[in-house]
Amino acid sequence: MQAIAPINGGGVRVLTEGGGLEAERVVITAGRWVREFAPATDAGLFQTIRQVTFWFDVGDIRAFQPGRFPTYIWGPREGNSGHYGFPAADGELGGIKVASEGLARSEAMERFEREVSQEEIRRMYEQSVRPYLNGVEARCIRAKTCVFVKTPDCGFVFDRHPGCPDAIFTSPCCGIGFKFAPALGELIAGLATGQRDFSELSRFALNRFHS
Repeated sequence: MQAIAPINGGGVRVLTEGGGLEAERVVITAGRWVREFAPATDAGLFQTIRQVTFWFDVGDIRAFQPGRFPTYIWGPREGNSGHYGFPAADGELGGIKVASEGLARSEAMERFEREVSQEEIRRMYEQSVRPYLNGVEARCIRAKTCVFVKTPDCGFVFDRHPGCPDAIFTSPCCGIGFKFAPALGELIAGLATGQRDFSELSRFALNRFHS
């Protein structure tokens, strides 16, 4: 999708590389490209945040298996940015997954860095693994990047697009949003079919950032 435009009398025209399509309503779920479809005056409200997750090797897999090792969140304290992790759910060679908001940074999509550096791996281990998790080794089995879309209040947006009233503009789902997908899908479907009303969702409206 390249752009949207309102149709006189109602509806939306969707412009693509292959031509144009017309619909009664359109739902915009652009994820990490949300800024490209946001109203021009509001595009700056959406930050794309590079987040990294790591899988570190463990000495004794039995101590880190589901049922013995929990999913945990360690909140920020004593200068540490906090971290969270999961048991070794991927088998003996999968390690445990850990991540921290401390390594997250705002980054434009056109220069998004997908590779994870050795320095990032070292920092993660030294700051958030070694001091707190006995039995977890320094060897990083793998590391992956993902993108979060963040607003000033860290909340989602569900609203009519100001330039195209029959287009439903949304900020999920990207990164953190995936875990809410069933509920958000039901909500957005209700807006698209007229079974839900935008007046119920003022806490998710775009204009909350201007009040």
